[in-house]
Amino acid sequence: MNNINSDIIKLDVNFPFDLQLTAGSSNYNGLDHIDPDTDEFIHKRAILPASYMEPILVELRQKIQSPFSPVSCSILTGPTDSDSKYLIKRKIEWLLGMDQNIQGFYDICATDGVMTQVIASHLGFHNTRSTDLYESLIISVLGQQISNKVAIVIRKGFTQSLGSSIQYQGESYWTYPDPQKISNSSIEELRQLKLSGRKAEYVQNIANAELEGYLRLSNFDQLDNQESIKYLCEIKGVGRWTAQWSISRGIGRPDIFPEGDLVLNKLIAEHYLDTSQIDLNAINTYAEKWKPYRTTASGYLYKILTTPDLASSPSKLV
Repeated sequence: MNNINSDIIKLDVNFPFDLQLTAGSSNYNGLDHIDPDTDEFIHKRAILPASYMEPILVELRQKIQSPFSPVSCSILTGPTDSDSKYLIKRKIEWLLGMDQNIQGFYDICATDGVMTQVIASHLGFHNTRSTDLYESLIISVLGQQISNKVAIVIRKGFTQSLGSSIQYQGESYWTYPDPQKISNSSIEELRQLKLSGRKAEYVQNIANAELEGYLRLSNFDQLDNQESIKYLCEIKGVGRWTAQWSISRGIGRPDIFPEGDLVLNKLIAEHYLDTSQIDLNAINTYAEKWKPYRTTASGYLYKILTTPDLASSPSKLV
């Protein structure tokens, strides 16, 4: 486990791909920085390639503002045999959405005046994913009914209090908490991590569902999107919004539009429907123009909030 090495893994990436835009805003378990000598964005993170493996620390690099340049990947701690490297490669590509057909989404947005501005400012951004459905559900529950900034603080504290860490050159890198540890925690212990009593109960429900095999990915093989949402909503504390975000991030469904997302609804109403009124039927109908890439579209809609000349009042909600 402590064997330090720099074995290189060749990643398969659907370009354009910008490592800084993709990984830099959602890395709860690692550290990012720019190397001024090489003009590279460096992303270090702990990953769990398979449930039976120990956490592994990897480092990814890419030239900044160069979404068509190669992404290098080095193993800093952990096994470097061919089987392990294959699992690490697959996990990194999954987590950073490197397989997403981002150019296909760009092509259908060629005449979309709003989205072309967003794309120009965020060229190569890919939606990130969770390690699995269990992690995705808990991340979503922890973010319910609070601002994005507060959610990031709570998620980080949750991970660092209950997760496992790798120590490397004086820094700590975290993997997501094991479901058994959450299940064994008391409600009061979880509340000390800034969770409400209700959210503490919900995350335990999700952890128990994972331990019981309810969230096994094979359970979803024969379920379409709506059936998958209904299945997840059987877990107490998981509503439609949480289920929608979770099957996009935890299963990787490419055509999910979370119509219950207040910020997305406001962004579409303001920038596409020219109204401050929320009409869910009109919003859902409009979102169909982004098929079969509505998961990608949802991520890019949020980027309106950081796009010059487009950022506006809904930003106070996140």
